[in-house]
Amino acid sequence: IAIKNSQLYEEQKKMAYGSIRSLATLLDMKSPHTYTHPEGFVKIVMAIAGEMHLPNEKIRNLRFAALLPDTGRFGIPDEILEKREGLSKKEYSVIKKRHIESLKILEPLEFLKPAMPIIIHHHERYNGTGYPNGLKGKQIPIGARIIAVADAFEAMVHSRPYKDAKVSISQALKEIKDNAGSQFDPEVVKAFIAVSKNPLFKNLF
Repeated sequence: IAIKNSQLYEEQKKMAYGSIRSLATLLDMKSPHTYTHPEGFVKIVMAIAGEMHLPNEKIRNLRFAALLPDTGRFGIPDEILEKREGLSKKEYSVIKKRHIESLKILEPLEFLKPAMPIIIHHHERYNGTGYPNGLKGKQIPIGARIIAVADAFEAMVHSRPYKDAKVSISQALKEIKDNAGSQFDPEVVKAFIAVSKNPLFKNLF
């Protein structure tokens, strides 16, 4: 019975990852010219979680969320996603509204329910100025606070549709540190900086 249960668990886990990969592929097909996260992004998120000694259950849910952080893009018009100039207030409002509406596509997937708060709130800011709900500090799920740091770092060191310029890793790390306590959770930033000192860190890019 124990062996059968173990096999069943592994099969369910493979099905879960398969479903997530399929959704990620659909997202890429929907917006092939917009930025998508490389494999290194998930590794950074997991490394931060490990540095912070998160329990296994939280790490599992965080891994699911890290594979699908941009699902909210589904309902956002292409002209906004691919716009190279700054967004207007109206366009920013569309993003905030559609972010939540688009995530309804994940609701039927029961195994993703514990990860949903992370996906929903990773655009929140530590000082309460983010979206969709303006959560502040520890009100923001820890997984969302971790993804926020990793996402911002990747936005700086990689090209995105709205910018060609990239900054160096050292410049990006400084920017992250400078925004600890305002945009980012200081504890997450501390863990991220510790992770960045690992010699393998640069190999993720």
